[in-house]
Amino acid sequence: MTPTTASPRKRQTARRTSGPNLPQPAPKSALLACPETLKPLLDDWVRRYKTTDFIPLDPIRFAHRYAHCRLTCESVALISALFSYGQRPLILSTLEGLFAKMEGDPLGYIQQFNAKREQKRWADFVYRFNTGADVVWLIGRLQQVLLHYGSLENAVAETLRQAHPTPWPPGSPWPTNLKTAKNARTDDLPAAKCFAVVQALSDCLLNAARPGDNHPPHMAALTYGQRYLVPQPAKGGACKRLLMFLRWMVRQEAGETQAAQRVDLGLWQHVLTPAELAVPLDTHVAQQGRALGIVTRQSNDWKTVLQLTDFFRRLDPQDPVRHAFSQCLEWAFPNTGKRRDPGRESRYNGADIAVYDVLFTFLFFV
Repeated sequence: MTPTTASPRKRQTARRTSGPNLPQPAPKSALLACPETLKPLLDDWVRRYKTTDFIPLDPIRFAHRYAHCRLTCESVALISALFSYGQRPLILSTLEGLFAKMEGDPLGYIQQFNAKREQKRWADFVYRFNTGADVVWLIGRLQQVLLHYGSLENAVAETLRQAHPTPWPPGSPWPTNLKTAKNARTDDLPAAKCFAVVQALSDCLLNAARPGDNHPPHMAALTYGQRYLVPQPAKGGACKRLLMFLRWMVRQEAGETQAAQRVDLGLWQHVLTPAELAVPLDTHVAQQGRALGIVTRQSNDWKTVLQLTDFFRRLDPQDPVRHAFSQCLEWAFPNTGKRRDPGRESRYNGADIAVYDVLFTFLFFV
């Protein structure tokens, strides 16, 4: 029987990929999960895409319209973040119609809001899991928060004080004996702080109680749409929309002193620092994180948020969510609409890695 002879192409491939003197490539997941490997690429994206030119393409654009008024800005930002689920074009068109019903003065509308009088105005509002009744409920909650606390930041700070009454360092909203939050390591104080702030934000919206009231939210009285609109981190979920809102409110890079130069708004300075923020996580982010080897968990929950944030904290301890913005833009607008550039890909890897397969979609598929 005549032995089978390998084709020239197969023999050439065998010579190229075998032999004792050829270095063996590192596993792709190990290479991609290395911060030193990804940092030059991510820094390049920050330089290219950390620009106000992209604000009109993101839900944060509605908050930027009122950047001159702190109370209006944070209220509009919260509503925009809570309705930021689904596809980006639908989110933007829904929010445009929602704020149009407030007649150009969202803060005045919220402060003068009367639920019975305004039910008819919102009767035709529908967006996926939410209806006009949910909007009426949310605006009523915001009205109570602003009436009793003066601002959303004050509400979160006071809710934190109620949850951790003693002892308190002078001038700080944080207790000296803050313990680990749910699903947070005992040695990870930034994660515990971020969780506590997300929980406080959720509680003050769901409860909308007066200062000093410690009653838990009456969840049984809420509809599915209301519970979906304001998630509860105590259940262990990722709380992506609340984390996105906190990013907008807290993060401000050094040197961004003028509101016109900012992407994130940086209005809050008393409950968190940028170093204590966590990365907003959704299905698309988690899928790409697993492809990179950064995310090893199968559940998209708070533990996965911490795993992803830990990686980015190794890139930039003072601003772990800094690179998330650039990644989502590189996925949405690779080379400003052009096709892949193989030469540009090879500059950053040295292995067979396509950078456009290494992207997260943090904001544009929120």
